Amino acid sequence: MKSLRRLLLGLFLTCLSLYIVRLPGKVNFRVLPKDQLTLVHTYQDVRDWTAEDMAERPAFVNRVLESGHADWLPQLASATSTTPPVSGLRRWETPGSKK
Repeated sequence: MKSLRRLLLGLFLTCLSLYIVRLPGKVNFRVLPKDQLTLVHTYQDVRDWTAEDMAERPAFVNRVLESGHADWLPQLASATSTTPPVSGLRRWETPGSKK
C-alpha cells in the first residue's frame, strides 16, 4: 500500500511539472518541463493545431519557443511576420533566428 501511494504521488508530481506533447507521426511524443507547477494543459496534442489553439495556450507556446523547439509547432515555421501570431507571448523570434 505504501509503494502505491508513492507511485501515485510520483505521477501527480510528474503531471504538475511536465508537458507531454504529441507531435505528428505514428508514435511521436516529447516531454517538456513546465515553467511552474500546474495541472493545466499537461497533455498537448499539437498535430492539428491552428492559430486559435496557440492563442488559447500562450504559456505552452512560450515554453516551446524558449526551449528552442519551434519546429514542434509547424504553424510557427510558416510565419513570415515579425509580430507574434499569439497575443501574450513574452518573446517572439522567427524560426531559425538566434537569441
